[in-house]
Amino acid sequence: MNGTRKTTVMLAIVLGVLVAATGVFVTLFMLERSASADVHDQITVTERELAGARDRLGTVESTVDELADEERDLADVNDALHACADPTKTALQTVDDAALEAAIDQMLLHCER
Repeated sequence: MNGTRKTTVMLAIVLGVLVAATGVFVTLFMLERSASADVHDQITVTERELAGARDRLGTVESTVDELADEERDLADVNDALHACADPTKTALQTVDDAALEAAIDQMLLHCER
C-alpha cells in the first residue's frame, strides 16, 4: 500500500498544482478582459472627441472661407474708394485749371453720385 499511497499523494500534488495553475490563468484572463474593456472604452471616448474636433474644424474652415470672401469684397471696396479719393485729393491740391479739370473728370468718372 505504500506504493499506492505515494501515487495518490503525487496525483493529489499534481492535481493541486493544476488547480492552482487554472486559478492563476483564470485570474490573468479576467484581468486582461477588464483591461481590454478599459481600452475599448478609451477608444470610444477618443473617437467621440475626434468627431467633435472634426466638426469644429469644419466650422473653422467655413469661417475662414467666409472671412476670405469678405476680405476680397473689402479689397474691392477699398480699390473703388481709392479710385474716387485719389483724383479728389489731386483736385484739392491743384492750382492749375487744366489739371483741376482732369482731376475733376477722373473724380466724376470713378465716384458714385
